[in-house]
Parts: sequence; structure tokens; C-alpha cells
Amino acid sequence: MAQARAFEMQASIDAIAINHLRQEVHSGGFDVYLRYSGGNTLLLAQEALTLLGPEWVTLVEDVLEVMRSPYPLDVDERETRLNGLLHDRPGLLDGFNVRLYDREDAAPVDEHLDQFIWAHKASFSSEVPTRSG
Repeated sequence: MAQARAFEMQASIDAIAINHLRQEVHSGGFDVYLRYSGGNTLLLAQEALTLLGPEWVTLVEDVLEVMRSPYPLDVDERETRLNGLLHDRPGLLDGFNVRLYDREDAAPVDEHLDQFIWAHKASFSSEVPTRSG
């Protein structure tokens, strides 16, 4: 039971990480996503994006490569690194934005995520399980 619950919890984390990435990039590009707390979920999104296909995973791997290893989990450290990268190459993240938009145009991401959520609906339920007996 505990293992099944852990799997279901991971399913909800995956969906949240993917949607957070998409929402932030659509809001202000990878610059906004990486610069602020949204970027804290990039490593979670990397794992979760296997649900959408290898092109999505490669996109995030390429972003991580540009950000250099180890990926900074601290917002201030990440912003400092990002500022340095963009100072040297101002349009560096533009190509990543276009790739994400192209991926979204190429496949019905929302439908795929909806199917995933319905398949794991227990993960997304606000009902508290009760014990019988």
C-alpha cells in the first residue's frame, strides 16, 4: 500500500513539475522560469518529461548543459549564473523558448497530461481516505 501511495504521489509531482515549467515559460520564457523560484523544479521536470517524450527531455538537458553543472538550486546563485551567461550571449535562451513552443504545437500536451492525470486520479483527489471497519 505504501509503495502504491508513493507511486501516486510521484505522479502528482510529475504533473505539477511539467505544468509549472510550461506555465512559467509561457509567462516569460526560460529566463523567468530559471531566474525565479520556478527554476527550483527544473530537475523534477527533467525526470517527469519522459511522459511527453524524448524531445522534451532533450530540451531540458540542453538547458541544464547551458546552465552548467551542478545546476544551482539556490535562486540567487542561479540568477547570478544566468546573468553572466546572458551578458555574454543575450539571446541564449530564445532558442529554448522556441523549441518548447514547437513541441507544444507538435503534440497535444494538455490532452496527454489530462490522460495521465485521469489514469492517476487518486493522486489528485482532495478526498481523505478513510479506514473501514
